[in-house]
This record gives sequence, structure tokens and C-alpha cells, in this order.
Amino acid sequence: AYIGTLPGSRGAEQPIAVGTEMPEGVTTAQVRAGSGDTAAVEMLFSTPIDAISPRNEALATVASAVIDARLTRVVREAFGDSYSPFIVSTLSSDPGPTVETYVRVTGAVDRIDVIAETVIAQIDDIASGGLSADEYATAFRPVEEDYSFVDNGEYLRELTREVLIPDYDFDGYVFEADTLAGVDRGAVVAFVDRNIPSDRYVQVTTTPR
Repeated sequence: AYIGTLPGSRGAEQPIAVGTEMPEGVTTAQVRAGSGDTAAVEMLFSTPIDAISPRNEALATVASAVIDARLTRVVREAFGDSYSPFIVSTLSSDPGPTVETYVRVTGAVDRIDVIAETVIAQIDDIASGGLSADEYATAFRPVEEDYSFVDNGEYLRELTREVLIPDYDFDGYVFEADTLAGVDRGAVVAFVDRNIPSDRYVQVTTTPR
């Protein structure tokens, strides 16, 4: 209520960049925390993107599903004691359009470094075109099903985006089923290659005390 009484300029304000720039190359850190016999490796990839749009959202969602399915299959086959990997790619508009991808995998302490290498190798393989048509179709189906359900909260979020983000493609969201239909295997491979670079990320490995 108080903020509403302050005078405003009605001008367009620009966000101030208060975050930390993504370091060049690969940055790693070791952390000792907790107890037990399980370790975890976490990775963060962050790259600029051309725009926050329904198409880029769809590409990020399908890319996450593809990599998650690949890592779950390969890491479990190679390291039977590893829990299910987790990966998510999200788009952010402040201070500029950015796609961030977060990966987390747990496993035995003595094999966590090899697990981390496996994660990067699989992302590299997908980025270089090693994604089969069947593998893509299997990962795509649940995303397609999710896109068929919309709730009020999601709709309000998209209306807010239309106001806050210049040139946001709200029609692309309204017809998002058509947007998703325009996403194919080649586009997802290109998205991974461009936005999840294996030569620029932050990696933190946590092992028990």
C-alpha cells in the first residue's frame, strides 16, 4: 500500500545486473558435508539466448527430458548404485534472456568423479547428433502430454510475461501445442549444442565428511 503512494516517472526501467558472471571454462569445487556413503555432483550451465519465447521454452523442456532419459539409462547401467539423475533447463529474462541448465547426480563416493565424466560425455554425444529417433520420441511423448494440460496459474504467468517482456510471443503460448509440434530432433540437438556447452560450466562435488 505504501509503495503505491510513491510518485512514479512512468518511464521504462532497466534491471540492474547484480548476479555473478558465469566463469570462462570449467570451474570445479569440492565440498565436504553431511554423512553416509553417498556423494553428489552438481553442474550449472548458463548461456545467453536470443529471446524468452514459447518455442525456446519448448526446446528447453524437451532437451531436459531427452538428457534426463539418457542419463537415467546410461548412469544406472554403468553405476548400479546411482540414484536417478535430475536435470532441468529454465529460461530467465533478467538482466537479459538466459537459459540455465542444472544437473544433479548422486552415487558412490569412490565413483562420483567418473559419474561426472559420464554426464558430460552423454551431453556431448547428444549435442553432436548421437540422439536416435526412437530415443527422442520416447522422451518427447510425456512432454507432449504435459502440454495438453493448462491451469489458471500458468495462464496468469504467461499474461504477466506479455506485460513484462518486450515482444513476448503470447500467441505462441496460446497455441503452444502448435509450437511444440514445430520442435523436432534436429532443433533439440542444436539447442543442446548451443546452450549446454561441455567446455563452460560450474561443477560442485559434495562428499560426506
